[in-house]
Amino acid sequence: MPTLTYLGIEVLKLPFIKTTSLGHEVLHNWWGNGVYPDYEAGNWSEGLTTFMADYHYAERESRDKAHAMRLAWLRELSGIPPDADRPLATFTARTHGVDQAIGYGKAAMLFLMLRDRIGEPAFDRGIRRFWQTQRFRSADWDDLRVAFETESGQQLARFFEQWLARAGLAEVALVESGACEDRVAVTLRQAEPPYAIEVPLTIGTTSGEAVRRVRFDRSEQRFELELATPDPATRVTLDPDNRLLRRLHGREAPPILRELQFDARTGLVTLGDDAFAGPAGMLAARMLDQAAHPAQPGSTPADRPLLVIGEEGAVSAWLARHDLPPAPPEVAGRGSVRVWTRRLRSGAPLAVIAADSASELVAASRPLPHYRQQSWLVLQSGRALARGVWPAEATSIPVTHCAADRQR
Repeated sequence: MPTLTYLGIEVLKLPFIKTTSLGHEVLHNWWGNGVYPDYEAGNWSEGLTTFMADYHYAERESRDKAHAMRLAWLRELSGIPPDADRPLATFTARTHGVDQAIGYGKAAMLFLMLRDRIGEPAFDRGIRRFWQTQRFRSADWDDLRVAFETESGQQLARFFEQWLARAGLAEVALVESGACEDRVAVTLRQAEPPYAIEVPLTIGTTSGEAVRRVRFDRSEQRFELELATPDPATRVTLDPDNRLLRRLHGREAPPILRELQFDARTGLVTLGDDAFAGPAGMLAARMLDQAAHPAQPGSTPADRPLLVIGEEGAVSAWLARHDLPPAPPEVAGRGSVRVWTRRLRSGAPLAVIAADSASELVAASRPLPHYRQQSWLVLQSGRALARGVWPAEATSIPVTHCAADRQR
């Protein structure tokens, strides 16, 4: 029914709905119920609605909140295994976690990068044109592209094609950086085939920071950047605000529960008496997109994601037996169910769910799947008491200086 959005009364009672999902669903009056996606050509409406509602709320609240949302999208996308990834143009509806990461997060990042490229006034005019020309009609990604090209005066075919037709993300690395007088040279490298992208760089100096954007469309490229300050450059940081659709480096992507959900190789270790086996299996089924592979408690954690669920004492003993760190201070001794993630030595994610009793594990099975963007969580009687994501560290390299600079 065009222009109608319906949310059940029980859903509206949930405390987070009014500041998150309500705005998203109301905006679907325009994107989805006002202009209809041409599903055979891909569903653009979820990504556009996420960008214009969810992300708008975050931007309005604070820069930090908006940055946290961008980082969450990239963290999820970076955690998709290559064999599970797919092009954005193939997304039609959400059936699994990978669908949500691509159809919502990747698409929203596409619109963010488009706005950064053409400017907010042209972006807003393009949105109005799209509505005025396509309302109560089926429209596809090409119709969106034409609206933005018309209002910006830019050719955007390559921009849309690379982000819609290719699976995965750009993989960008800082190679080296050097400075002489008021110029800084930065070399970037990206995986083949290269994307045509605008890469944000922050150049740190002894007196502050300078932000530059460079157009990068080769596998390796050197850029000469001028500084508007006589103060020497000290460090170059790659995309510190996370405004580019790129695969995050290891320290930029601390583990979250979603990584285990995406990977079909995820193993399951159940610890405790027989009363834990049933609830642990049910919780694993709710947490993961595919059935977990049972793993023996005595087997050594290797190079695949691993989910460990069990009674508190048994979990502690298992961690010690495998020379793994105990529960971190964020969760240790708190609540009745403690959840946290680590990286194994291989780099694969480990998630641990330690419960005081089987009944507490059952109570946690309903809310836990809603917190898969978290690195750690504390629950009491089925209610989340605390949660968080491990800190991310930006990718940067030091700036080396020429002899003339060193002499000064």
